[in-house]
Amino acid sequence: MDRSVVDKLALRRAFGNFVTGVTIVTAMDEVGRPRGLTVNSFTSVSLDPPLVLVCIAETAQSCDAFRRCSGFSVNVLHEDQRRYSDIFASKSPDKFERVEWSSGFTGAPRIAGSLAAFDCTVHERIEAGDHIILIGRVACFESCAGRPLVYGQGSYISVSVQQAAVARPSGRNVIVSCVADYEGRVLLHRTQYGAWRLPEAAQTGASSGELVTLNDALKNMGAKVEITFLYSVFEIAGENGVAIVYRGTLNKPVEETKHVRLCSEAEVPWDELEPKECQGLLKRFFRDRKLDQFSIYSDVLNEPRVAKLQQDPPRSWDSYTAQFDDGSGT
Repeated sequence: MDRSVVDKLALRRAFGNFVTGVTIVTAMDEVGRPRGLTVNSFTSVSLDPPLVLVCIAETAQSCDAFRRCSGFSVNVLHEDQRRYSDIFASKSPDKFERVEWSSGFTGAPRIAGSLAAFDCTVHERIEAGDHIILIGRVACFESCAGRPLVYGQGSYISVSVQQAAVARPSGRNVIVSCVADYEGRVLLHRTQYGAWRLPEAAQTGASSGELVTLNDALKNMGAKVEITFLYSVFEIAGENGVAIVYRGTLNKPVEETKHVRLCSEAEVPWDELEPKECQGLLKRFFRDRKLDQFSIYSDVLNEPRVAKLQQDPPRSWDSYTAQFDDGSGT
């Protein structure tokens, strides 16, 4: 539903749900032709007033249109709209002839089927290096349920695959944890029994991908972490449980205590880590970080597999570990 007076609560939810999705930004040029391009994400700037931000490269063919337009539209794509993303990432002159669209509240094109469309009037333009920072005031918006198209580490990432992987298995305990990284050091906490573990929480919600309890656990450790991608899913040996591990980035170092520690690879108390699978997992993490080439590991059906984010399909675990001497990693 269009909102001529923006509903701030609904807008906050929309920002939270879609701000990381692949986005097509559109406008009309000075002679009334539709123009647009794909950007990896947009940024919410403010709720009062409601402002969003996108960056336009000066080399983009449509840059002049965004320099002169009075309004523009931010269209967050559905995960099934990869074709649209590819079209608008190209220099094709007939982009709008290959997609369905309509005029939005400000006159800028809205891409049909998008998860969300934010119609904006231009609030401010800022020259920044070889880009234009375009700040828009949200005049109205539409959104619907669905999963956004996400791009990272050089390829598209399916949120539905991630959600399927972390769906709560019937009758099994699920532990959700995070490899929280700060400048090459990872966050560990010590249990009352003396073992060291990743920050973790039991998954209690029925919804797949529920991270509320994990975020609460991180906050209790004094850690502010941006959780990014799924990193590992595996059965915990000797327990009726499944571990789901995400990657994350600490915004700043935590205050270290005898129970909370940031560890480099050399500082990790390897022999005191629990569960034992965590040893291989962290070794793989430090290795992936050095290569700047991350992967997703899964072992829930006694068939370990690893998939690099840039690679399709997943490789067998044996072929992956053959390139390393110790063959470790989880």
